[in-house]
Amino acid sequence: MKNWLKFAAVLVVSAVIFTACEDDDEEIFLNVPADETVDLGAEGFDPMEGVSVTGTDLENVTYEVTPQWDPYLVDQYLFTYSAEDVTAERTVYIQADNLSGNYVVSDVDDDGTEYDDYIVDVIPGSEYNELRLNEYLIEGVFINAIVNGPTITIPVQERSGWEIQGTGSYDGEEGVILTIDYIIDGEPGTSTFSK
Repeated sequence: MKNWLKFAAVLVVSAVIFTACEDDDEEIFLNVPADETVDLGAEGFDPMEGVSVTGTDLENVTYEVTPQWDPYLVDQYLFTYSAEDVTAERTVYIQADNLSGNYVVSDVDDDGTEYDDYIVDVIPGSEYNELRLNEYLIEGVFINAIVNGPTITIPVQERSGWEIQGTGSYDGEEGVILTIDYIIDGEPGTSTFSK
């Protein structure tokens, strides 16, 4: 009887060890949410929301983001999630839409010439980082702008016979365009925006 009990005990211990080893070899599946677009200033964004994993605990999942996450900068951020040797990626876009609105614009040419203030209606473009400036510098037309990181860029474009380009800045926390240094038909100047 003692031998039978020893044999039964060995079987139970072996089963527990086998099961534990089997669990250690369980394949890991890492699921991350689809690519996402969030608004400028999305302070409450949680990169782990919607992430799930099998074969290990969720607290074993880590992530890296490139470039460094900043909810106040319009950009595309690549999140790379890891659980042991398994990885998954997704892109989160911070869109420029919160920079839209009605602005009062003051223009000063580099020679010091000041112009009367005027109203510019800024609306979102079709892409996450596009803005359209209605009646900016030229009456009756839209000027296209691209926001990347801390910079607003007006690529060279021709509108109503005028060539325009420029670079500017914005405040992501306040959601406002600040200034644009422009060149219109070779003449440089600066626009100051206020809401």
